[in-house]
Formats: sequence, structure tokens, C-alpha cells
Amino acid sequence: MNKIISLNDISKQEFISQIQEFSKLDDTNSDWFERNNKSSIINTINEYLHWTITVDDNDKVIAFAAIDSKRFNKYNCIRLMSRTFYHPCIRRKNIKYEYNNDTAPVMLMLQKQINYVANNKETLIMTMEKATHRGNLKQFFKKCNRLLNHDWRLLPGMYQTTANSWQNLGVYGDRSVKIPNMSVDEWKLRNEMCHWR
Repeated sequence: MNKIISLNDISKQEFISQIQEFSKLDDTNSDWFERNNKSSIINTINEYLHWTITVDDNDKVIAFAAIDSKRFNKYNCIRLMSRTFYHPCIRRKNIKYEYNNDTAPVMLMLQKQINYVANNKETLIMTMEKATHRGNLKQFFKKCNRLLNHDWRLLPGMYQTTANSWQNLGVYGDRSVKIPNMSVDEWKLRNEMCHWR
């Protein structure tokens, strides 16, 4: 049976020791775990408010996500499920999987994070890359709202998450955000122009 823990339960050293092995995976995010990558999780672990970690029966890390309270601080927002990673052995190919499963690691980690920031006043947000993933994020929010009694909604447009990155953004509750944004069409046009250069 999988367990949801935090860094307090596993220790930072043990967590890093386990996840640096993920750099050997044939995976698009394997550079997240390389010590020589300045922005890897190993080198930025202390920049996050909290880490939520899923371990298997053998106490091996199989999924994790962070709470980011710094990046969007000037907009009075906290980003949940930042740096989310699922080990390929438990990853699903389709968002429609386990329609009624509220015990999938992502659901359990998200609920733990909601509980962790329950007394915070900031607006809670979640983001996901690529306009093509908007449908996935929308379905995920529907699932969270239905099974966990959450109140997520996908906002129109793409929102600036770093100097050169724009992502889909969802907000918890009836809150507005002041994060710079553009329409999906404008974002697509800019992307196309970058590819033509």
C-alpha cells in the first residue's frame, strides 16, 4: 500500500539519494535529478515550502510534488503540485484512467497539500505546460471537484510562470489572479513565430 509522506518523514538526504537515481531513466524529465543541473530538484529543494512524497511498500519514492510559495509571492499566490513527478512504473497514459479513483497518488498528494496550506490566505493555483494539455487539466479539476469536493476552475489563457514560460493555470475557489497572461491564440502565434526564426 502506497503512503503519502513529507521530507520530515524521509529526511532530505534519503529523498535526494533516491531521486538522483531517476536521472538514469529514459524520461523527458531526467535532467530534474542531475546534480550538475543548476535548476534540478536536488539543487533547488530548499526553494519550496513543502514536499509531498508517495512511497511504495518498500519505502521507495514513486511520486512527489512541491508547494511553491516563492515564485508567485508577489501575486499573493501559492502554487500546488509544482515539480510533480510520477515514476514511469506508475504513470498512466490517459487522464481518463480510474475515473472514480480518489486514491491515485496525485489525488492523495493534492489533498495533503490542500490541508497543509489550509490556513494560508494566498490564492491557490496549479499550472500545467502546453496549450494542448488544457483538456487534461480541465478533466483533472473536474475529477478533484467531484471526488475530493474541491473547487478548482481552469482560467482562460496562458499565464507566465517564468521569464520564458507560459502555462495553463487553474485557481481554487472564486479568486482572481494578477499574473501576466495572454490568450491561447496569442500564445500559439508566438510559439509558431519562435519556430520560424
